[in-house]
Amino acid sequence: MASYFTNYCKDRILNYYFVPSNSFTQNPASGTPGTYAALLKTSTPPDHAGNYLEIANLDREAITFGAVSSASLATTTAEILFDTTNVTSTHTVGYVGIFEDTAATTPNLLAWATLDGGNITVDSSQNVKIGTGDLKAGISVNADSSITDSQRALVDAVAQEAVDMTFKYGTGTIQNANTSGYTLELALFSSNNYSSANPVQTEFSGANYSRQAITFGAAAAGSGTERVVSNTNSISFQNMDSSDSPAEKWGVYAVSGGTSVLLALNDHSTQAFATGSDITFAPGDIKITLD
Repeated sequence: MASYFTNYCKDRILNYYFVPSNSFTQNPASGTPGTYAALLKTSTPPDHAGNYLEIANLDREAITFGAVSSASLATTTAEILFDTTNVTSTHTVGYVGIFEDTAATTPNLLAWATLDGGNITVDSSQNVKIGTGDLKAGISVNADSSITDSQRALVDAVAQEAVDMTFKYGTGTIQNANTSGYTLELALFSSNNYSSANPVQTEFSGANYSRQAITFGAAAAGSGTERVVSNTNSISFQNMDSSDSPAEKWGVYAVSGGTSVLLALNDHSTQAFATGSDITFAPGDIKITLD
């Protein structure tokens, strides 16, 4: 069963990397860090909480995820067994939810999946089992050879880390925006041969080129089920050198202590330019989206 992220989960990831004033803490304020599965009724699950969809007297069960794969996918490594002994009456169940561990009465729902095979009936007569490897959570990633989806900008390594920190409560190696001395910078690239092994190989190098500071607003609704962060400042690369032309990609780097980490990379309309010209991005032109 492949999971769908809630708005809360998408915002958590986007804000963690790109928005200093809105970064989520990695772990809940109380409880043992982890994620828990719950059987949910047939109404469409909510965006962030709503344990009113859970079955009364049926405990949530701890989830054990394995190491996040290079495909940015976390998969369960153990069976999930729901003991229905104390369930009263009969319930129609259509979903399984992945909840964030918390002491709150209504925990945050991170993701949900439709049960394979359709709705099931749950009562006290028979336990419910989700087999090892049958529940998955992840982010679709771009192929290293090309970045073609204009609505998906996270580079593969960041997508993998985001899944690890959100569902396994792993420790991130990419600093979040609350870290002292951490800044975000916009870069330009001049060709379409991105490689995860050497992600800076096509960055502009003209004498007048330098990366420019970029800031993002809090994650918000995008198109459909998308959540998006957009730049809040106007950004101008001035007096460009035509030896770098054309501009085919932009990238967002995290910079701290002289170390740069590429967070996001995306295509924009190929733009040729003459020596001495400027390349300008208005507020809202740089968007990083999770769907």
